[in-house]
Amino acid sequence: MSNAREAELGTKINQRDTCGLANYVGGEVSYSGYASYADQELFCRWKVIGTQGKVSRDWGSGGAQAPP
Repeated sequence: MSNAREAELGTKINQRDTCGLANYVGGEVSYSGYASYADQELFCRWKVIGTQGKVSRDWGSGGAQAPP
């Protein structure tokens, strides 16, 4: 992730997992895979707050998990 994005998010430039997501323990899920890119994941999730997807662009729409 670029230094500018790290600054925007407030994460540490020299760490890929500033918040320690890889060490999180919850349920039966392992988060250890996030060690190499957790800050990028956090940035992406932060950017989508308040946005909505478009059904016309949802390749899964109409699938088994789509709302009725």
